[in-house]
Amino acid sequence: MALTTIEISYNIGIRINNIRKGKGMSLLELALKADVSLSTIKNVIKGNNTTIEILVLIFRALELNKNDIYKFLILGEENYGNTNE
Repeated sequence: MALTTIEISYNIGIRINNIRKGKGMSLLELALKADVSLSTIKNVIKGNNTTIEILVLIFRALELNKNDIYKFLILGEENYGNTNE
């Protein structure tokens, strides 16, 4: 059975939060680095609706490369930083 939009958003939020914590970043640090508001970061992590543009800013702030993003979006993996791209 396919996941609902709510489930997908929730899972994305959890994964972003786990990556952020793994990099030792606070919510505020991520918000500043992504150039978005702290409330935006909190909403994404809670699984609230967001845009592709916001996700791209967050991925860049987390310094995810294209392989990391593929693992994140397609495979649902959270082990990043082991590639050379």
